Amino acid sequence: MGKYDKLIPTLDINSFQQLHFSDFSNNYSLDSIIQEDFIIQRLEETMNTIKLPIPPHRKTVYDLVLVTHGEALRTSGLNNYTLKKQQIFFMPANQITSTPFISKDIKGYYFHFSLGFVESLQLFLDKLTLFKTDRPPLLSLDKNAADSINQKLAGLESVYLGKVKNKTELIALKLMELLFEIETYLPDQAEEIKLSTSEKITGRFKQLVNEKIRSFKKVSDYADFLNITPNHLNKCVKSVTGKSSHYWIQEMLLLESKTLLNRHDLSIADISFELNFEDVSYFSRFFKANTGISPSAYRKKVTESLSA
Repeated sequence: MGKYDKLIPTLDINSFQQLHFSDFSNNYSLDSIIQEDFIIQRLEETMNTIKLPIPPHRKTVYDLVLVTHGEALRTSGLNNYTLKKQQIFFMPANQITSTPFISKDIKGYYFHFSLGFVESLQLFLDKLTLFKTDRPPLLSLDKNAADSINQKLAGLESVYLGKVKNKTELIALKLMELLFEIETYLPDQAEEIKLSTSEKITGRFKQLVNEKIRSFKKVSDYADFLNITPNHLNKCVKSVTGKSSHYWIQEMLLLESKTLLNRHDLSIADISFELNFEDVSYFSRFFKANTGISPSAYRKKVTESLSA
């Protein structure tokens, strides 16, 4: 574990709201205890205050988006997803994500919750496969399913905004009911579209890169993890993505770098150390070669865009 592992950029609800909403007070006006662990908002109501694009970051909460109109772009690690009508996007905690775009006509719901919020229901949560990192985070629904989920979210929002007894417990129960219904719409993993060997290897490779990029940066490292030769790994990844294994390793390293640069409590030297570069100058050369600007210039650019 690196010296700065505890400073890997994760955003709790406070820091996320302050960074990405222009009117923080309007988005943080309810019971502070509930706010720290659970939030539900209509997408159309957040569009007036949210500051886009939201750069790469990690959050300490699980989040879920239902789109009923319009579209949005979300990322999960190295993968990009376009969210459209009657689709749900779900993101486990502590994954790198960003939101480059949300259409002005977006409608639907966004909610997130902390694991601690439902710890009393942990036994049931463990039965869900919804937030497993090896499952695609985007789910398309038919109209009946989308309407049912939308109605349950409206009911959850009503309890969240209302003055009711045992609010926290009611929200937790309604949340679990909602998650279990969504679970019923997921394709059984045994019945999902069969993947080719190359697709399976590529998927596992990307997952490993996401997990281990700070310590392992060579194609041969990941080939060893997968018990195949570097040449075979390259052939599989190239055939599926059109890009080499080295390209995806560099992309993940760049994404991790950008995520760390969004944290101002880390110096450039800290980030270089955390990512196991030989020295700061080597890290700076790597970053500039791949982005066209220095790490400090990137940090300044992001800061200015968030304060605009």
